[in-house]
Amino acid sequence: MELSILDAVGRVNETQRRVLGERVAARFGADLSGHWFAIWGLAFKPGTAIRELMRTPVLFDGRNLREPGEVVNLGFEYFGIGRRVVHPAATAFEESQVPALVA
Repeated sequence: MELSILDAVGRVNETQRRVLGERVAARFGADLSGHWFAIWGLAFKPGTAIRELMRTPVLFDGRNLREPGEVVNLGFEYFGIGRRVVHPAATAFEESQVPALVA
């Protein structure tokens, strides 16, 4: 039986949701009680003053739409899918030592 393109897209999207959830749990722990998360889609506009409202400025970029260095320069901890974790205080050496989170 041949998979249709829509079936394949559906499987990839499901995998992305699962991997993103795993990244959140890896960063904050399995018990997410007491944490608040905001999820933005493609309509999220750069330049929105959200950093100041966040207790823990972490960006999980499920589609790798942002450049990690730019996000880190804005004071966020960055987690992409298939990219290295980038922390605001990391030096270039430290950043290179962090393993990529690959689905």
